Amino acid sequence: MNIKSFYGLAVVGLFVCSCQSDSYKVQGFAHDFAEGDTIFLKASDNSSQVCYTLIEDGKFYFMGKADNVSLHEIYASSDPEESISFFNVPGTTTVELNRKPKPSRVSGTTVNNSWQQLADSIDYYASQMDILLRMPSNDTISIRQRTLAVDSLHRQMSDCILRTAARNKNNPLGQYIQANYKAPEFK
Repeated sequence: MNIKSFYGLAVVGLFVCSCQSDSYKVQGFAHDFAEGDTIFLKASDNSSQVCYTLIEDGKFYFMGKADNVSLHEIYASSDPEESISFFNVPGTTTVELNRKPKPSRVSGTTVNNSWQQLADSIDYYASQMDILLRMPSNDTISIRQRTLAVDSLHRQMSDCILRTAARNKNNPLGQYIQANYKAPEFK
């Protein structure tokens, strides 16, 4: 076997392995963290399964087999409070791990794109509620009007979560919401 055939065989082997439906890859960016800092990947169900890697040139990578598709968390050893949750599903997921106030983000797979969109929506509703609740009481908007506005935002947030669950009912995101979200009973 000559070197060209060996090289071609290796490329085909890599291609076949990378296309397996149960493999995952996480490509991460952690520019706010120090070179050589340890990044952990842990299942959110408190299992003892933890993987780790090091930041190199502001990047980190994880690869493996997605045996159990579930919510996972990535965080740096230097600051475990700065973390991001995502679904470790087959395919390539991109993670940006940032320090506050810059938000961390996840993208790359259909499930994680929808997860990030839901997180962005919840952040928006929460920030609008926070603005209303921080208004001074002598403001022109009465306390009753602010209460109604906060209630309306809360209802919109709940509807957003339920719509996301319905759109994703056949994937891990929809199943996660169905299992973990209890819609409030509004009066």
